[in-house]
This record gives sequence, structure tokens and C-alpha cells, in this order.
Amino acid sequence: SSFINCTKISTVEQSLRDAGIEYEFTSGYDLSDESEKKNAKLRKNAVELAKHYDTVLVVAGLPNKYEAEGFDRKHINMPKSHDLLIKELTQVNKNVNVVLTMGASVEMPWIDDVRSVLCMYLGGQTSGDACVDLLLGKANPCGKTAETFALKLQDVPSTQNFPGTRFNVEYREGLYVGYRYFNTVNAPVLFPFGHGLSYTNFEYSNLTLSSKKITDKEILTATLDVENVGDTDGKEIVQLYVNDVQSSVYMPSQQLKGFEKIFLKAGEKKRITFSLDKRSFAFYNTACSDWQVESGDFKILIGASSRDIRLEDTVYVESTDAAEIIPT
Repeated sequence: SSFINCTKISTVEQSLRDAGIEYEFTSGYDLSDESEKKNAKLRKNAVELAKHYDTVLVVAGLPNKYEAEGFDRKHINMPKSHDLLIKELTQVNKNVNVVLTMGASVEMPWIDDVRSVLCMYLGGQTSGDACVDLLLGKANPCGKTAETFALKLQDVPSTQNFPGTRFNVEYREGLYVGYRYFNTVNAPVLFPFGHGLSYTNFEYSNLTLSSKKITDKEILTATLDVENVGDTDGKEIVQLYVNDVQSSVYMPSQQLKGFEKIFLKAGEKKRITFSLDKRSFAFYNTACSDWQVESGDFKILIGASSRDIRLEDTVYVESTDAAEIIPT
């Protein structure tokens, strides 16, 4: 990707101007100079300006020196100048909105004081135009977090063993990576895996399983209705998680086994279907070096995120494999 050049580059500032939005711009920090003396002056000017406007838009995030290929991040903070700017702006204006550009999750110590956060990650070509379309409501956001946003780095289990020694890294977290860990131990997070807001609302209903009991050689289908109950067209990403109710093998409390992204006009309802095979209920059994299902009940969880479960039902799956299961 480093050798790919955009044919058109747009910034939020230029895209706002192209959209006919009247605004006043000032730099609240200097990426090339992180000296507090210079940034304090820029921050003071931005705060004074913010006192006279109804709406404040801050573009912040991670510069190249904080994340890039070839080295690992040692923390999940944004530059101090960004956090201080947002904090001081919220003290003089109650309508501060933040656009974040970064390649991974960050701490947000100011999250409770801002009006909104739009995470653009690293948008690439014409990302400024796309950002402004979302801010102005010309487009409806539908993205979901593909990672858990931890409250602080120390909450992430891999930090106890990473980066390791010069030649060795031990992945002691095992299966408990990301949401599998945070949800199993019910740890508080900033944003859960699969989270994302929209300018409309979606309701889930009528979850139906093709059978309440199957063997691991059969396919289970799960169908449900999703309705756009707002007044704006939009897309929703419906997620299906599976929970092994009583496993003798140590397992995460839930695992993503399917998702569907659907477009719904305002007031429209659609029925969607998930198909689950043996692997949806299996674990890797080292005793037989193969994927195996342990007979028992499995919860089918339908959610708008890993922590926003809207519907659930239970299926009994019977194993046809006679291989030994060694409890953990």
C-alpha cells in the first residue's frame, strides 16, 4: 500500500469549503513540533475561537511517528497536544465533535464531554469528501468496530507477554484475543467489538431456528427480521455469535460465527438467514488433531455488536465423533 498513490486527495477543511459550509479554521496543534510552549499558544487561540461558535469540529488522531509499519506501538495514547486541545475546547463549548484518523484504537479520556466521535481510520482517496458527507448527513454511517477499544492498554491481556524477548514471543492469551477475552471476563471497555452508530435505528425480531436439535453433520439455519424503524435510509451489520453453554473445554463466552450487511430504506423490513455448519460449534481437539463438537446446548446470539445482543435461542448439537475429549 505504501507504493499506491491516490489520484485525488481531499481534506476535511477543503471538503467543507466545497460543500458551501462557512467556517473559521485554526490549527490547535502542530504535528511537526510537539513542544508544549508552541502547542499551548495554538491551543489557546483555538479555545478563544471556539467560544464564539455553536459548533466545533476537531480533527485529531495518530501521526506517522505514533504508528507505522516496521515498529510496534508502546501505548494507545494520542499525542498529548490532541487530548489537551479536545479537553480545553469542551470546557468552553458544549457542542464539540471529534473526527479521528488513525489505524488502530486509542484512549479517549474526553469521551464523556464531546457531542460525537466519527472514526474515519485511514480513509485513503477522497476521504475528506466522505467524512464531510457523513458529518452533513448526506451519507449514513454503517461501519462497525473490527476490534475492541480498551479503556487503557493495561486492560489488554497480551500486554503481559508482549513484545517478548529478541527471538521469542509467547501468545499466552490463547483463544482470549479481543472481544473473546473482554466479554468472557465481562471487563469494561470503551467500545465493544462490532459497535457502530447510525442516523437511523434498527429493530430485530422473529428469530427462528430450523431445528432445536441437530447432529454435527447437519446444517442449522437461523432466520430473523430486521426493520429500519427510523426516517433515514441506512445499512446495518447483523452479527451472529455462538455460546457453548456447558463446555468441558475452556472456551470464550461467545464467538462470532457470521454477519450480514443489509441496506434498508426507512420503514423497510427484510428477513435474513445464517447457515451454521459443524465448524460453527466445534473446537480444535488436540487429542485427535481435528475439529470436534462436544454434544450439548449452544446459544445462538444475534446482536448489533458483541455486547448489544438483541435476540437469542438455543439448539442442541449432538456429536457424531467418538474421539476423546480432554477437559481443560
